[in-house]
Order: sequence, then structure tokens, then C-alpha cells
Amino acid sequence: MSDWSLSDPLPSNEKEVANEGNENQVDDHLNIHQDSDIEGYTPPGTPSKRDMEGKSQPTDSQMEWRMDNLENALERHSDILDNHAEIIRDQTVAILDMKENIDNLNTVIQKLTEQIGKLTSETEQAH
Repeated sequence: MSDWSLSDPLPSNEKEVANEGNENQVDDHLNIHQDSDIEGYTPPGTPSKRDMEGKSQPTDSQMEWRMDNLENALERHSDILDNHAEIIRDQTVAILDMKENIDNLNTVIQKLTEQIGKLTSETEQAH
């Protein structure tokens, strides 16, 4: 009989296998970081040493200029979103007006249909 119970999600031997898998993942992760010490290895998302050769860190004025550009871009984007929101509000009002007009037209059509029905029956009775 195994030492597995309902309160235990995995039998003990499966726990060991699962734990071994986790340990392997940790080992793989550590190996990746050890690989970064290898000459010419660049972790994903970072510039290589060759890319950075001859480049210096941006100056404070360059960083300020970049921040100003970013703020301006965000402000323009915000203005565009505000314009889109206003357009959507205007379109919503126009659609609601059209719905009201269509409802009114349907009412007029129903009344005309009723009148045509009455006229038809009166005409038939007259003959």
C-alpha cells in the first residue's frame, strides 16, 4: 500500500519527481547566469560589449531632452485620446438621435398602415 492520502495532492514518489523537475529548472536558471561570464555571451535584452564600445552614458542634458520629448509625446497622445473620446461621444449622440428618428418613422408607418386598412375596408363596404 502506498503512503498516499486524499489530503496529499501527489503520491510521495510523484512529489520527488516534481521536486527534481523544479531543481532542474533552478539549475538551468543558474547556468544561464553563469553563461553570462562567458566571453561574447550577452543575456537577452542587453546590449553586447561590442554595441557599447565607444558609447558613453547620456549626459544630464541629454536625459532631460529625452524626458521632455517623452513628456511631449505623452501629452500629444493624451490629446489624441481626448479627441477620440469627444468624437465617440458625438457619434453616440448622433446614433441615439437616428434611433429616435427611426422609432418616430416606425410609428408614422404603423399609423399610415392602419389608415390604409380602414380606407380599404370602407371602400370595400361602399361597393
